[in-house]
Amino acid sequence: MIRLNKISKYYNLDGYNKLQVLNDISVDIKEGRITVFIGKSGCGKTTLLKIIAGLLKPSHGSLSFKDRNKIKQALNIGMVFQDFSLFPWMNIKENIEFGLKIKNTPHSERNKIVSYYLDLIGLKKYENLYPNCLSYGMKQRVAIARTFATDPDIILMDEPFSSLDVVTKYNMHDFILKIQHREKKTIVFVTHDIEEAVYLGDDVYVLGKVPTQVKSYIKINLPYKGMNIRFSQEFNKIKKRLIEEMMTV
Repeated sequence: MIRLNKISKYYNLDGYNKLQVLNDISVDIKEGRITVFIGKSGCGKTTLLKIIAGLLKPSHGSLSFKDRNKIKQALNIGMVFQDFSLFPWMNIKENIEFGLKIKNTPHSERNKIVSYYLDLIGLKKYENLYPNCLSYGMKQRVAIARTFATDPDIILMDEPFSSLDVVTKYNMHDFILKIQHREKKTIVFVTHDIEEAVYLGDDVYVLGKVPTQVKSYIKINLPYKGMNIRFSQEFNKIKKRLIEEMMTV
């Protein structure tokens, strides 16, 4: 779905010096799977995600989406941020509907799509509440529903659960997998949480220290995704390997 070919990124510190953040990253992101980039804070995960989103240009290298060679030719990219980014003057229903209005989706179709996602996120009876009335977990469910509602080809998720408590985070993990089971989207997820990477990921790339390169790749083949798998031998074997990889970055 997405090919990153020898991506490097430099930032100008002043007129003479540059800081290299990404160094020669080449990755194929497969369609319909959850690809996780995991690395320590400050390693360039968000920079990489912004390059995929087209918000930053790589200093060197190229990206392609299927057979398209330019970022702007990707049909639709959705992004879920860490801080929800909900519009405080809009209620839940209006927030989910926002992207559909931008796309000029007909009113009747908008209603069907919004109703579907309100049911899916379990907030149908709260549709007229505003973000200031919602818990962190509810806000993030709305933000995720708003992103999925526009039917993006690619969904980018920038540490969306890092500020949640453990129980709410686990619930959000299952929520993402529930939607993914139905929608089969191509999701790129960045995190520094090892257990999160193992639980959500189909393909996990470990990023090294700045200037960041891909240190290793792990394909996740768990028999199922559910709470009990977190305590299984298979899960903890992968988790142990990721810990060892992260400790040697």
